[in-house]
Amino acid sequence: MKVPLAVIWAAIGVDGFLLISFTTLVVASRALRLKRERTAARRLAPLRPLLLEVASEDDPQAGSLRRLQSLGPDDWEALVPAAAGLLGKLRGSSKQQIASLLDAHGSTARAYGDLFARRATRRARAAEMIGSLGHEELAPRLLRLLEDKRHDVRLVAARALGQLRSADASAGLIAAAGERSPIPRGVLGHALLRIGHRAVPELTRALSSPDWRRRSLAADLLGRLGALSAAEQLAGLASDDPALSVRVGAVEALGRFGLPEWLGPLAGAAGRKNPSRLREAAVEALSGVATPEAVSVLGSLTGDGDIRVGAKAAVSLASLGPLGRAALERVLSADLDDEEKARAAAQASGALALVAAGGR
Repeated sequence: MKVPLAVIWAAIGVDGFLLISFTTLVVASRALRLKRERTAARRLAPLRPLLLEVASEDDPQAGSLRRLQSLGPDDWEALVPAAAGLLGKLRGSSKQQIASLLDAHGSTARAYGDLFARRATRRARAAEMIGSLGHEELAPRLLRLLEDKRHDVRLVAARALGQLRSADASAGLIAAAGERSPIPRGVLGHALLRIGHRAVPELTRALSSPDWRRRSLAADLLGRLGALSAAEQLAGLASDDPALSVRVGAVEALGRFGLPEWLGPLAGAAGRKNPSRLREAAVEALSGVATPEAVSVLGSLTGDGDIRVGAKAAVSLASLGPLGRAALERVLSADLDDEEKARAAAQASGALALVAAGGR
């Protein structure tokens, strides 16, 4: 069937019109956005110095504070991002001054409502502001955003919960680390570390979670927080947990404690039948236990058939001062009558050379 020429030209004309219309719309939108940005920048320029004076408490007569309190809606809206950005960097009376401005202009109240706004950008900005304000009582609202459909909102909510330092947020952050977690482990871990020792009870409970991801996160963070109250449970996980990631985390935590009473689980984890990743973690942990018993275990691992384990054991001994270096010297003086002893001597020599060069 032959298409009439008039129909072809009509189709080309429609396509051309649509293309021109779309291009015009894009250009107009970009121009409008740039105009808004320039207008906001012009409004912000004379206001930013006033805000910094209030934040730095360099406003003895409170003149800058009063001027900022009397701003109109448009001027204040231009200043809100800068004011909110300062909150997380301030403490004490400086932070209270900026927070009072946000309250006076209704920004705090709007942030409460925007936590459930339709637009994701508004939800994210609201969560960030509430975290910066430190309103701990709003932690339950922020916890709901950990399951938000938008990735960026979930990340901001997790960080904001860390800023609030609310113990009540700990369980929700740990739960978010489970299977199919929509939030990276590093973000959740950082938030829990900001909560600090107030998170220890929930982290300790998480060591018994059926989800290995939560157990692994809890073991790692308890070590970083120096939670000695969890040491016994961690020792059990280092020996018996079915998940390698959990065993490694528990071993690393015990190593951070550096206590000789947990030498047994660490020595067991370094055993030759275990996976290399666990053995290397155990060797590293043993270097934090500066006792003759730890030196003896590390000495027995120098020259190990797993070259990485043997080399790490030699370097760990070198880091233990005179006691460790004496063990390395004994390895060098032994008869090199088999492959393992020759390998141990090479590793010991390398570790001592590293010490001599100032590498440890």
